[in-house]
Amino acid sequence: DIAAIRIEDLAGATSGSITGNVVRAGGTMSTYAAIQVHNAVGTLALDVLANRIDAGGYNGGIAITQQDASGILAARVVTNLVVGTDYVTGVQPGAVSVLVTAGSGELLVANNTLAGNDTGFFADAAPGASLEGVFANNIVVGSASRGVVIDAQVASGFGNDHNLVFG
Repeated sequence: DIAAIRIEDLAGATSGSITGNVVRAGGTMSTYAAIQVHNAVGTLALDVLANRIDAGGYNGGIAITQQDASGILAARVVTNLVVGTDYVTGVQPGAVSVLVTAGSGELLVANNTLAGNDTGFFADAAPGASLEGVFANNIVVGSASRGVVIDAQVASGFGNDHNLVFG
């Protein structure tokens, strides 16, 4: 399993950005996304900006998870291009996906182009966890399975505004 860029189990308060990267072919069906961010007990403020992922073989493009009741995740995913990622396994096959299994998350996903992926966008939270945010001004085209998935658990606190979804 590989991820081109992976941030794992941050402790304490952390902030930063993943900006301006180009990711190409992922190899033989990795179970990780091209950009994989996993936060546990810390507080993470993260910007994922202006990356280009043109990479079959990865299990999604940009995957962000929050996985501890004391953890807090705030992320902005803006102006990325994600093309041709696959579904290999698990619950996060999206070109851009976020999963909060415990703790809380706040997410802005805006102005991205997500084309020819298994799933365009995926947002979910487990019972007891919280996820709020907005998916806005994105282009989602040619998804093999699903265009936009916002789970019922988070739908009331998650906006889906001014997106172009086709095919």
